[in-house]
Amino acid sequence: MSNDSDIRTATGAIPTMWFEDFIPGEIHDLGTVVAEHDEVVDFAKRYDPQWYHIDEDAAKASQWGGLIASGWWTGAAIMRQYVEHILSKAAPDASPGMEGMRWLKAVYVGDTLHVQLKVLETSPSSRGDHLGTVRIEWTVSRDDVPVASMIGRGWFFRRPTA
Repeated sequence: MSNDSDIRTATGAIPTMWFEDFIPGEIHDLGTVVAEHDEVVDFAKRYDPQWYHIDEDAAKASQWGGLIASGWWTGAAIMRQYVEHILSKAAPDASPGMEGMRWLKAVYVGDTLHVQLKVLETSPSSRGDHLGTVRIEWTVSRDDVPVASMIGRGWFFRRPTA
């Protein structure tokens, strides 16, 4: 491990949030994101080119009634909010991965999505005493109705001691 002065947030700033600041049961509001037409379609064309994500006419005539965002776009949107509201302040190391992702309802172009993060549990990391593991659940809602959820883990540096 490098020395404490080398620890940075995900955006390169000096951290103000450490492993010890994640409290089980705590909920963080990560703000909102809008499923903008061009962004959703461009993402789908590049990464998930299924017709109901890219063909407006076919999607409109389908059971969906309009374009729906790729679930992977929704996951990327969650990540953006996580970086902006948590990882831009925190001292992350890396993530050992996701345990689950659920797409509960279609996300339509134009939808405004609200993202929340809940700290499920914290524990020491098997990678070393300088880290802790935070188990997190993200929930994405449209008009207070959940449309997606993810559960994963992150490794965060412990607060340096004097």
